[in-house]
Amino acid sequence: MQEYDVVIVGAGISGLTAASILQKKGLSVKILELASEPGGRMRSENYAGFILDRGFHLFLQALPEAKSTLDYQKLELKSLYPGILVYYKGAFNIISNPLKKSLDILSMSVASNATFWDKIKLGKLFNDIQQMDEHEIFNIPEKTSLEFLTEYGFSNKIIQSFFKPLLSTAFLENEMKTSSRLLHFNLKMLFSEDASLPKEGIGAVPKMMAAALLPDTIQYKAKVKHVHDNMVELTSGEVISGKKIILSANAMDLEKICPGLSGNIDAHHVSTLYFAASVAPVKKPIVMLNGEGKGIVNNAFVPSLVQPSYAPSGMHLISVNVTKPNDFDDYELVDQVQMELIEWYGTQVSQWEHLKTYHIKYAIPRKKSISFSAYSKQISEDLFICGDHLTYGSLNAALRSGKEVALRVEQSIEQPVEHFTKTAI
Repeated sequence: MQEYDVVIVGAGISGLTAASILQKKGLSVKILELASEPGGRMRSENYAGFILDRGFHLFLQALPEAKSTLDYQKLELKSLYPGILVYYKGAFNIISNPLKKSLDILSMSVASNATFWDKIKLGKLFNDIQQMDEHEIFNIPEKTSLEFLTEYGFSNKIIQSFFKPLLSTAFLENEMKTSSRLLHFNLKMLFSEDASLPKEGIGAVPKMMAAALLPDTIQYKAKVKHVHDNMVELTSGEVISGKKIILSANAMDLEKICPGLSGNIDAHHVSTLYFAASVAPVKKPIVMLNGEGKGIVNNAFVPSLVQPSYAPSGMHLISVNVTKPNDFDDYELVDQVQMELIEWYGTQVSQWEHLKTYHIKYAIPRKKSISFSAYSKQISEDLFICGDHLTYGSLNAALRSGKEVALRVEQSIEQPVEHFTKTAI
């Protein structure tokens, strides 16, 4: 039986972060990962010469935990256009960051999806959020995003045509029930610095983190059957022992591998469709939202306009997100999406080649209330849990959770607790 100081179940962002910190402290660490590569929900696939991210991902450079942890230069980041196109009443309207694209102010002034006062209030909201630090944001009175935007004075027109599809893009929910704290935080991250993509896809982030670990730290294709008494049993029959065990697995799997535990298994889902085309439907590397409310398409994006490496030479990659519940099978879903996008871009859409569709059931944890008091938890003297499902779905939360659980484990090793009362998740 193999023995380590710490055994981590799951090579997602939180698990990789914890492993890196604990190894630097001189502890022996083993990560057990079900998949054949690291990253959890943050992965990419090379398919027919294209890079397909598993779900729609953007790398927000302003994320404080990412800035302090990750090597942006190694990721070879390239930025999107700092704005958003909203398809509304047969035309695209631009909403951009006035602090970065002052030339778009004229275009924004004629945008039909917002009133004059909406545009004034939008500038004020951007300015208000810029003045707030992370601590202030996380301590504002909590309400739903819809309640906050309505009370702020925005018209129903801009709420439905801009904020609703934006929230659906960021949080994969269509009712605008996301906490206003999270709305503030994401808007600050989105408009403070650039949104970008790594050259080799979003999966380059966890691969870079995994490469920084000691050789053979991660055991891939390791399906955990059971966790008990400082031991992790795999379905293969192999048993691995750890003085401390960290569960960094998907929250849906917690109760399966550790009876008595149950995580936040309520989550938002998304379907992401990828298409290949010889001509991009737009010229700017910008996210396009469905501001009309009809149909199932939430957003469309051309990642190859940001990073040409996402597509073979002479080709472009288009991603389309569907967040609304529907009864279409895979073939019908492709037909429906293309039919809707013909209205956006014209008949060229009928020439697009469908590459692949990802149906991601556990895409973002569903959280009605956001608490930032605990990014990790100690369940017993030797068992710990980390992951963004404890707080809010985000790269930022996952990184911070990994840091916090590593600190908890280190302290428990240095100062053992004789009697620990088991806590619930």
